[in-house]
Amino acid sequence: MRSRAWVAALLAVGIFMVAAHAENTVETSWGSLSIGWAAAGFLSVDIRLSEDVPQPEEAMTATWVITEHAHRFADDIYAWQIHFSQEFDNFMIVPNDFLATRAFTLVDVGIVADADHIGTDLHVEIPEVAFSRPLVAIGDVLDIHAIWVQLEPLFTVAIPEKGPVAESGEQPVGVGGAVVGAEGEDSAIGVEYPIPGEPELGYDWLPTQTVFAQGEAIEHRFILLDPGTGEPAEWASATINLLRIPEEGPRQIVLFEVMTGDPSTGVFEYRIDASALNPGNYELIIWTSAEPVSRRLRIEITAP
Repeated sequence: MRSRAWVAALLAVGIFMVAAHAENTVETSWGSLSIGWAAAGFLSVDIRLSEDVPQPEEAMTATWVITEHAHRFADDIYAWQIHFSQEFDNFMIVPNDFLATRAFTLVDVGIVADADHIGTDLHVEIPEVAFSRPLVAIGDVLDIHAIWVQLEPLFTVAIPEKGPVAESGEQPVGVGGAVVGAEGEDSAIGVEYPIPGEPELGYDWLPTQTVFAQGEAIEHRFILLDPGTGEPAEWASATINLLRIPEEGPRQIVLFEVMTGDPSTGVFEYRIDASALNPGNYELIIWTSAEPVSRRLRIEITAP
């Protein structure tokens, strides 16, 4: 219910643009905001509030909220939102159909947030690519809220063009493409991978193979059954998630996609290009609206 309430508020919000200077700095009565691209493929946002802005009364109210109004149907991202405070953080992404809204920690997404003086300053670095799709794009609109100050955004700014420094550097984790849906369909980042042959069709959501070499495809087709009738669940929706399991530290999301089944047969299929995945251990997670729990498979990616 909380996710739906936030979506409804997002649909109703009006966007008031603040003009930025040539150096991508916004100045208002609330303070200043600087935004720009880093060489490693991250969008950097720095905020410094003015001395007149009231301080939060307690740590729980010292929460920053960053909302991006993406409305990019080609990437299946309607919007996303960051919550960051001394007490908690989370990242919420909303697809175009609003059916698979999910929340993650900032670490899961690769977002770096730092607030040494959370009532006055904020520094956030957001990866350009996450979940195998562009997370931020030039021209998308960001709203910045400090909820202890007011309900309306303190800053609203469009993501600027890239400068020369952003042309170099490594791409962040999770830039591989995935084809989800009909055979030969373009991925969310516009890359088409040929499917040489259809994998065997069955009722298990997960493949039987657990070890894949870089360059192989993790692909599977399955008929999703309605647990009440035993017939194909032609009405259902599904998501596919791939998490990297490092030797140390938290797991990292490298793929998050919404799957659309064939409405006439209830057949779902997915294909993940493993050439962009580093060797190591991963967990493949499939969730469908036909069942309340997900199904998981631990897999290994090996060097070719």
